Amino acid sequence: MKSGVIVQNNGNEPWPIGLDMDLAMLSDKLGFDSFWINSSLPAKDPFLVLLAAGKSTNRISLGTNVVNPYSKHPAALASEAATLQMLAGRDVILGLGSSFAEELEPFGVRRDHPVEVVREATKIAKMLLSGGPVDFSGNFYKLSNCSLNFAPSSRIPIVIGAQGERMLAMAGEVADGIIIPAGNFRFYEFAIEAFNRGLTKGKRKRSEVEVIANVNFVLSDDIEKVMQETRPSVADSIAYRSAAALKVMGFTVADAQEIGKNPDLVPDKFVEEAVIFGNVSACAEKIHKMQKSGIDHIVLRFPTREKIEQFGKVVPFIKQLESKF
Repeated sequence: MKSGVIVQNNGNEPWPIGLDMDLAMLSDKLGFDSFWINSSLPAKDPFLVLLAAGKSTNRISLGTNVVNPYSKHPAALASEAATLQMLAGRDVILGLGSSFAEELEPFGVRRDHPVEVVREATKIAKMLLSGGPVDFSGNFYKLSNCSLNFAPSSRIPIVIGAQGERMLAMAGEVADGIIIPAGNFRFYEFAIEAFNRGLTKGKRKRSEVEVIANVNFVLSDDIEKVMQETRPSVADSIAYRSAAALKVMGFTVADAQEIGKNPDLVPDKFVEEAVIFGNVSACAEKIHKMQKSGIDHIVLRFPTREKIEQFGKVVPFIKQLESKF
């Protein structure tokens, strides 16, 4: 099981760049596999933040979690990912997604036909990063004899952030993996099943792709502490889920809207389902359960230094469980 960290770049309270770098260096030091940043309009440029993280660390992979092809052309995103790889001298993962209408529309950007737009963007980026030249005639993008004027030094996988059934299945057909947003175990299972249907339709092997899941985590078996520390983050993950995802998790769109305004409305039982918590052994068992369900890579969602250090204590126990199977 790989592990990573994602820092907060969206919303009204983005983290300062100094904190981003501090957490990148800590994650690298403790042996995490990946460092990610989210992105929307308006926010710090994710590729520049990741470049700074690459220059401040030694080995950790760098990823976008996620960028969208509405505010930037997929060719520009492919070029930026390859440039990041070249300048940082590091493995890069290009995470694409469709963003949210409420983030794009204030800038006059319409979020139309998200599944097909992301499908076309993924195909274009993959072809460009494979060397080109690219001729592509889709419903939303058209390219004629286009290529990057430099070559990536190694493969740059493209993964799709997805929560709806159609987007998840499409990712299985064309992408190198998925990023499942934070939820409970039922939601992760739902996402993996939809993704696997796409793999089958695309006649692709499971070994060719990676399933990544954003997770909420706290190392504590004090249930009151767990509720206090994680309820706001769990509420945020509910508020930004699609109707289909909410149904799987046991909520309606109206529930999500109210929870977004008042995190205290999240039931205790759901917090327990949606958070990896407990002592070191209990956390390792929950993570191993996720691994057995088909998740290859977990990403700690907006952690503090303390939580990153806590997770470092869990990793040896995960390795022990893995060695038994």
